[in-house]
Amino acid sequence: MMKITIVLIFILACSFLGTVDAGSPPVHKCVGSKECPPYCRSHGCSNGKCMNKKCHCFSCPG
Repeated sequence: MMKITIVLIFILACSFLGTVDAGSPPVHKCVGSKECPPYCRSHGCSNGKCMNKKCHCFSCPG
């Protein structure tokens, strides 16, 4: 029973670590929202917006 529990915890941990930040572009600092859409489109996303001095990209593949 203990071996099964350890295996299940290991599988859950691996699946969680694989989904964190999967497919999102790297963080890009910004001053205004006009500089984010070109940056996000260059990473395959459809649009982007500057929030809290970071570009947030939307509709990214993945």
